[in-house]
Amino acid sequence: MKKILFVFFILLITACSSRLTSFNLENSLGYYPPVSSKIILKQALKINADKAGLYIQEGQIKGSSHSRFKPFCYIRFLDVEQVSRTIQPDTFTIKSSRIETRLIAKNKTFSTPYGVINYRLADSTPSDILEVITMKIVSEKQPDVYLLECGGVENSPSQVEPPTIADMRQAMGSIMSLVLQ
Repeated sequence: MKKILFVFFILLITACSSRLTSFNLENSLGYYPPVSSKIILKQALKINADKAGLYIQEGQIKGSSHSRFKPFCYIRFLDVEQVSRTIQPDTFTIKSSRIETRLIAKNKTFSTPYGVINYRLADSTPSDILEVITMKIVSEKQPDVYLLECGGVENSPSQVEPPTIADMRQAMGSIMSLVLQ
């Protein structure tokens, strides 16, 4: 009986360890790039005057707007300037990263004799939120470039999810790459 239990225990340990090694962080919710990971910018990005950054979505430069229904990344300078600037191809190191929840809009619902009406008020409950992975990035060549944010899809609080590593890579396309450490 002891031999059978020992063999069962060994099989259980082996099964658990093989499952851990095949675990895919790329698709894990709540996993974000660790410190010392790299963002490799492969092409120059022109930031227009009076803007701090630009959106990248589905591997395309979107400028100052993006679709709220698809994952995106937003790279930015420290300050807004009155002249256009360019972020040159470079390798940036992630110095810190975290997940943030952002309130997109507020919604108040009330009943009337004819049904339910929704309207937006500044002091009401959230309607849509967004989960964003915020990464402070550094480069000796371009110290003014300091932030990369990658967001998921805007949704109701019960449905929203942060972007996965795979989502971020899909948003970056061939413009950038993410190398995890």
